[in-house]
Amino acid sequence: MAHARHVIGVALDAQLTEEENAEIDSLCEQGRFFGTTTADSSPADQPTSDVIGATPDGQPWQPASMPDLREHAGRHYAIRFHYALPDDAWAVEPSEAVPAPAASTGAQNPGAHLPGAAFLVGFVPDEDPALEPTVHIHSHDEHVIPYAIMRWFMEQVTEQVESCRAAYAQENPEAVE
Repeated sequence: MAHARHVIGVALDAQLTEEENAEIDSLCEQGRFFGTTTADSSPADQPTSDVIGATPDGQPWQPASMPDLREHAGRHYAIRFHYALPDDAWAVEPSEAVPAPAASTGAQNPGAHLPGAAFLVGFVPDEDPALEPTVHIHSHDEHVIPYAIMRWFMEQVTEQVESCRAAYAQENPEAVE
């Protein structure tokens, strides 16, 4: 797993400018990856896939792991995945999505959204299948989470659990019961 993290880090460093890397480092130190403002939205019940920003040659830029975005009852929601090193677990974070700053989307995608502050975090351990996945509530404010969005989040956590356990079984077949 450490080798995979290193390879991914080197690949991302090659794609990002020093300024972008510094901004990501700053956000990681704060324990989040995107802003915390609220979202305006339009109605729909369908997934979206907004590409944010552009490469120097004008092509759409997309990090290796763009968050899943969905609209529900006129609000935008996002689920992002990242690896939480201190927990040796994948973190699955639902949030209300926020409008992306105009400078990052330009004319290419003016209605794009980014994840906001997570209101839940599902931790899925990948080093030991005996450890139980958990859901942590991280919120200073009250959030109403629609059933459809909560179900979508739990489906994503379930898929991550299955993926981690399958990968563990493939790497350590003698350790699997």
